[in-house]
Amino acid sequence: MLSSKFLNSEEMQKLDIKHGLEGRGAIMFIFEYLVDRRNGLGSYISVPSLARSMGKNKKFLLDIINNYGLFCSPKDTDIFYSPYLRTTIGLSEHPSEEEINDCAKGWKTLKKEGHKTMKKTQKSCKKNQKSSNKVATFSKKVAKITPQLTENQHSHYIEDKDRDRDIKKDKRNSSSTTTNSQKDDVIANVNSSFDSIKKSFADADWVKSISGVTALDLTDRTVADACMEWFGMQCKAKGKTFDTDENARWYFCNLLQQGRKTREAFDEYYKQYKYDEMVRKTAMECCEDDYYDYKESGRRYDSHHQIIPPDAPRQIDPNTIWSWIKLEFIPVGDFKMDPEMAARSKYYDEYKRTHNKQ
Repeated sequence: MLSSKFLNSEEMQKLDIKHGLEGRGAIMFIFEYLVDRRNGLGSYISVPSLARSMGKNKKFLLDIINNYGLFCSPKDTDIFYSPYLRTTIGLSEHPSEEEINDCAKGWKTLKKEGHKTMKKTQKSCKKNQKSSNKVATFSKKVAKITPQLTENQHSHYIEDKDRDRDIKKDKRNSSSTTTNSQKDDVIANVNSSFDSIKKSFADADWVKSISGVTALDLTDRTVADACMEWFGMQCKAKGKTFDTDENARWYFCNLLQQGRKTREAFDEYYKQYKYDEMVRKTAMECCEDDYYDYKESGRRYDSHHQIIPPDAPRQIDPNTIWSWIKLEFIPVGDFKMDPEMAARSKYYDEYKRTHNKQ
């Protein structure tokens, strides 16, 4: 609908400077409104509702209609139109007096009908208000003349009230018992879900197909164990349960599909899992005295000849280094020199202060 000549016109450039793409979007919105109007003539009466439809305020829309030369408005009328749009839909650039009068008459008729409807609504509201006031007055009078209850009636009322209270207590107790049993059921179902996916890994064909879908080598024992452990944690966190093994398999595949946030979460989890597994294997392969930290002149050092606290655990992996921030051994690639040295200074300041007191 919009030609390049119109889009690159001086008026549109001015609009772009102030409102950018929002201004262009508003132009399209107004044009859609005008196309549906007789002879492409719109009314300022419609501007507030148009603005609400766009999620903008009235001032924004009026600024675009009035201040950039893209729309025109005949004197002493509430009509506006776009010369460009009129020529596009096969009309003259500017409307004739007859077209303007027809449009103005139509809007006046709508205004009159709107006023009539509003008056009828106001009258019905007043009638409803009067009737409600009468009911309220009557109820007050009834309350004043209500006789006092006898002693027998009063005690009977209390008995009924106590009975209701006991019933409510029983309901609460039964609901809490139901809630606890539901929690137990959820835990049992989560465990069964984990067992279900663990059984699925015994199916070699399924493992092969799911490896292709997720781009994970699930035939690798470490990857498979990490997946099952992470899947069990996800099910427990979300209270997820499954009626069949097939549903558990589908959910497992869905969580680990590439591009999903859950897959990104698993990738981060697997990095730590793989590192922990490597440390466990190293510790098992090494004998008890085969550590990589050492002592010299009464001080302890790690395998990178960095001093470590006297109470630090033994270093079982040569590819780690002592972190003064985390106070544990971390992978060498995670060590950041400046913050670590700052943390080391703080540690020894606190160490000296504590031991000097003693």
